[in-house]
Amino acid sequence: MRVNTVKILACIATLSIHFFILSPLKSFDVHELQNNSNIPTQPVTTPLCNREQIRSGSWESTVLPHGAPYIPIDNWQKSCHRRERRDFNLPWNTYQWIPHDERDGKCVFSKWNATTFCDMIVHNTNNSSSIDNTATKEEVPITISFIGDSTTFQHYSSLAMLLGQTVTEREQHASRKNHQSVTKSTCHGAVTLSYLRDDTLDMMNQELILQKPNIVILNTGLHYRRDDILLRSMNRTITFLEKWQNNCRKSSFGSRRLPWCLPILRTTMPGHPHCDTYTEPQNNLSIIEPTIQTIAN
Repeated sequence: MRVNTVKILACIATLSIHFFILSPLKSFDVHELQNNSNIPTQPVTTPLCNREQIRSGSWESTVLPHGAPYIPIDNWQKSCHRRERRDFNLPWNTYQWIPHDERDGKCVFSKWNATTFCDMIVHNTNNSSSIDNTATKEEVPITISFIGDSTTFQHYSSLAMLLGQTVTEREQHASRKNHQSVTKSTCHGAVTLSYLRDDTLDMMNQELILQKPNIVILNTGLHYRRDDILLRSMNRTITFLEKWQNNCRKSSFGSRRLPWCLPILRTTMPGHPHCDTYTEPQNNLSIIEPTIQTIAN
């Protein structure tokens, strides 16, 4: 891929693969966000895990003491948990991703925290000075655009709800019907999240022009297209991203805030045959990879 990218910080790398229950982010206390409380930062003697360290790890069971990370609004998203008679407000049994190097004491994979996320996105400056965690007259909000299919919408809605927003399926349907994005203002107005339902990325260029995002998260992999059509689409997408990235960097020249100008290609999940026979994450790659490879047989 010809698009130039910068190294993605751990939180952003984690964001691009975040899901509601099987989350690679550690436990999150929804009450801390609702109360807008700042969590005291303890001195860190062990470095944070980098991207390479995060990739190597395993899923381990855990319990979130204050309940689920957030409560979905739509009934269909609650249905499977209701069948199991699970209460979203009671201690929540789930799984968390533990890097091997963290277990060995070589790095720290920090817990998800909304305040830290907002600080990281907004406070990354081109100098050592700090700024308020609100949008100023001189600086417009940081915009994170999600462009893609219904799975991308789940990523968008998950991040929005982790930041205290309300999201419903009606927003996805409205985006698809009206061919335009829906948006949420988060981080006290300092960060805007946008989502465009675009299974083939044919409308991506108009979204880049209208939203002028700082970070773009995109994918088109779950909807089948012939290889030649897919290749033409990806080449066109790369051209649009290159133009957007160059314009983003030019428009932010001289700003005290890091412009990001970062494209993130969300990975496509492979099909999982007989997934209803699994009751927990599978950590043994030597078992699961051959199983997935037989899906076409």
